[in-house]
Amino acid sequence: MQLEALRNRIQRSAVLACALILAGTGTFLYAGNQVVTSGQSIQSRLSSLQPGDTLFVRAGTYTESLSFSTSGRPGSPIVLMAWPGERPIIKSSGDRLLTLNKDYLVVDGFILDHGNKSSDAIRIRGDARGCIIRNNEIRNGRRDAIEVNSGSDHLIENNVIHDFFWQRGKDAHGIVTDPGVLRLTIQNNTIYDVGGDCVQLYASGSDPISSYSKDITIRGNIFYTTRSADSENALDFKGVDGALVADNEMYGFNNKAVVVQKGCRNIVVERNIIRDSDRGIEFRGENGKGQENITVRHNVIYNIANYFAVKFDWVDNVTFVNNTIANVTTRPFFVEEEGLTNGVIRNNLFYNTEAPRIKGTFKAVFSHNGWFKTDAGPLAGANDVTGNDPGFGNAAAGDFTLTASSPARDAGMDVGLPYVGSAPDLGANEYGGQTTPVELISFSALQNDEGDVVLEWQTSGTGNTIGFAVQRRRNNEDEFRTIGAVPVLAQDQGRRSWSFTDREVKPGRYFYRLVQTDADGTVTKMDAVEILVAVPERFGLEQNWPNPFSVSGATPTQFTITLPRETRVQVRVYNLLGQEMKQLFFGRLPGGRHVIAWDGKDSSGNPVAPGVYFYELRANSIKHVRSLVAIR
Repeated sequence: MQLEALRNRIQRSAVLACALILAGTGTFLYAGNQVVTSGQSIQSRLSSLQPGDTLFVRAGTYTESLSFSTSGRPGSPIVLMAWPGERPIIKSSGDRLLTLNKDYLVVDGFILDHGNKSSDAIRIRGDARGCIIRNNEIRNGRRDAIEVNSGSDHLIENNVIHDFFWQRGKDAHGIVTDPGVLRLTIQNNTIYDVGGDCVQLYASGSDPISSYSKDITIRGNIFYTTRSADSENALDFKGVDGALVADNEMYGFNNKAVVVQKGCRNIVVERNIIRDSDRGIEFRGENGKGQENITVRHNVIYNIANYFAVKFDWVDNVTFVNNTIANVTTRPFFVEEEGLTNGVIRNNLFYNTEAPRIKGTFKAVFSHNGWFKTDAGPLAGANDVTGNDPGFGNAAAGDFTLTASSPARDAGMDVGLPYVGSAPDLGANEYGGQTTPVELISFSALQNDEGDVVLEWQTSGTGNTIGFAVQRRRNNEDEFRTIGAVPVLAQDQGRRSWSFTDREVKPGRYFYRLVQTDADGTVTKMDAVEILVAVPERFGLEQNWPNPFSVSGATPTQFTITLPRETRVQVRVYNLLGQEMKQLFFGRLPGGRHVIAWDGKDSSGNPVAPGVYFYELRANSIKHVRSLVAIR
């Protein structure tokens, strides 16, 4: 009867959702990759997931409040993911829609509907590390969409966040952080129609700067509002020490698009488009704290209606270079009260604005700026360019690139940024060069728990790059050799985060470098990073990928085994009844990592039936088992 019941369950579903116990051994075989279908509970399955497992959710509406009971690991997160091509809806059943208070969790591909509840929809709590929220639509609440309480190395990307509104004067932000968050990345999201700020990095007036959030990246996002005065700002920085704000577009704000206050410091604002708002960017002192170490470069700010395009009050050590400020019916550059000290103002292009205004302390060097249909006033400096026509592509349509005859070409001063020609151009856009110069911001190599070397790098954009070659050199080798490539495809334009995993490594010291190739044939070799690859400390069996995989497809599924020493091993696949489908390997292997592939065929060469299968590693007295899902 038990066998018949098991067969019935196989017929009803291709996936077992519970843990199976091997008879007589007491060893649990977790179902690894599981599937939830409409009418079933997501939360009931989350508690069984282990590092490396994925819970797929089929289309339907699920009314639940979700949380995780187990942490993932670096390289082996616990993943909650929509079934490919489907868009399940999760609605809150309580005050919270989703709580992430464990490490290395991924939530990917859902419609997350908070049902206009007056509480935060998603919270990242405690000291959680490495959580990822991506590819979701997050909507309909009366407080914050995502609140990041603390922790480090979280990623929020490719989400659409909208309609979080309480009432005028009551904050309901898109994303908000508390003090102490480290290395948070917010990229490629669209956030609109929220009652507070699209993103707020919060600290109270009494919080010391030492407690502020650090190393925050906000890149490639679109922030806007159609709620007029019912919204606040695109970005509100109240507590951050170290931030990059790059390649974002912000528009529609009756308040300021960007405000930085309360002693924030070490901030780079570059290559953003800020338009069609009441005010542009404001840096201001507050609660007895001034701002310092601020860089503003290569931004385009236009169609600003009131007060200022850029304002400084109690800001020290400012670099303001190569910005375009146009069609501003008020002050394009405003300094008041405690003012601006230790400033550099060069290579900017001002068009069709009022004159700048200096109404406070001002200690800066300024020259090589362009003033077109604009009075330079107190910022008139040496080697400035003046006139009526800066030679834009189409200013009325928001195209501020320079034409070949522009008087702003080659009129700037070398300030350490890339340029084409005899000298830098004025404004944000270099003629004949890349509108978005590509820079390698970071490059790192880490060994994950499975022994792979994971390379991750950040660039400032894609520009005219067509790809990166990944090169490797062992300590005892004289030359680098190419081990892989990461192409830049049409759909990658604007992408900034990249990765490559080297699975073919043995214990030893390695050096890795990137070689960037541009469309014009330019080849740039980057500086190398070094890593010591350790011997695996234990026998291991990784989760296969892809999973589920198609037995009728051309791509096999693969998994990796790790051996701490030379060992005789057996790797086989068997079905739910314990019947062997195929022996994939039998023999001795050296210590290290080894990739095993299965094409979904049995020992006779026939494709297996869709369903759940187990693959097993036996090494001496050690046995590891994982499950996989085969589909047609």
